[in-house]
Amino acid sequence: MTTAPTAPSRPLGRELLAALALSGIPLVASGTALGGTVVLAIEGSTTAAVVAGVVCLALAVVAAVTTRVAHRQVVSRVVEPLGAIATAAHRIEQGVLDVRVEGEIPVDELAEIAAAFDAMAAGVRQRVTDLDTAHAASEEARLALARSNRELEHFAYAASHDLQAPLRTVAGFIELLDQHLADQGVERDERYTHYRDRIVAGTLTMHQLIDGLLRYSRVHSQGGALDEEVDLGAALGDVGDALVARLDQVGGTIVPGPLPTVWGNALQLRQLMQNLVDNALKYHHPARPPVVRVDAERDHAAWVVSVRDNGVGVPAGMEDKAFQMFKRLHPTTGRTDEGIGMGLALCRRIAERHGGTIWIEHEPDGGTAVRVRLPDDPPPIPTEELDP
Repeated sequence: MTTAPTAPSRPLGRELLAALALSGIPLVASGTALGGTVVLAIEGSTTAAVVAGVVCLALAVVAAVTTRVAHRQVVSRVVEPLGAIATAAHRIEQGVLDVRVEGEIPVDELAEIAAAFDAMAAGVRQRVTDLDTAHAASEEARLALARSNRELEHFAYAASHDLQAPLRTVAGFIELLDQHLADQGVERDERYTHYRDRIVAGTLTMHQLIDGLLRYSRVHSQGGALDEEVDLGAALGDVGDALVARLDQVGGTIVPGPLPTVWGNALQLRQLMQNLVDNALKYHHPARPPVVRVDAERDHAAWVVSVRDNGVGVPAGMEDKAFQMFKRLHPTTGRTDEGIGMGLALCRRIAERHGGTIWIEHEPDGGTAVRVRLPDDPPPIPTEELDP
């Protein structure tokens, strides 16, 4: 069998040595020195093998160069535009709204995204401007309303205080007239007594109205701080002591349940509970002695205090109107109840000042449940009392 002759080793130039070494082609020294350097040759390689190795090497070089060029294009055409969009979004997140996507966007799809982003940023800027304008107008209106409320409160206080003087004068002259007639020995007939009683009753009603208006106007202006820990159980005990005459008169009972300690103004919260218990006794059912149950339950970050009675109840549709000033309820019994219609209005004003709410529900037995939601954290100071 004849063996193909082996081609002699071919000397290689310096420019290919490093590349051929990387390609894995075996090299040997040919023994020939060029400029003091030993020239390497391909050991036992044919011309075809050399060509194949060079082609493989060339393809590898081309692939590497192509990959590098493609990488640079991806970075310049995709990564950098996306980075510019991300940078603009981050600046908006930091509150810098006057931004746009910087630089040229060579890819059409990314250019559309950048344009949409710029439009969105412009819309956000406009909305923020509109909100700032609306907020400024709202704040100005709030301050004007607060000033108006303070002026109305001061006017109500001054007017109520000044109206007390003529009422005292009327009451005083009635007493003087009675005394004068008695001194003169004049017999007072039934007609005189009727007129006198009407004058006295009207004077007393007007006095109660003025007193209620005074207390209502003072809830904010002279309400005191809201920084006390108020034990509602102890407050209810004080209410029972204050209403002992009323309880004896109607044969009523107060049944206390667990009551919390809340933050607020002790005097006002006691007034709130006294008004609610007094209302429950006032609107008792004529066929049964009044029983007033007072307890509380948790509602997230607040307590809901309930004052429930077994009285005549509140007529349907009057649940909200009952809290209006000078609104007197006339239950289905047909009787004209005592009072001037300021008790529940005052309760609502106190509850709202303490950051709470108040509402009426109907009891299954026909009675009424008045519920007051009071926060267990210190409520914010009302803005009316902060503004100069």
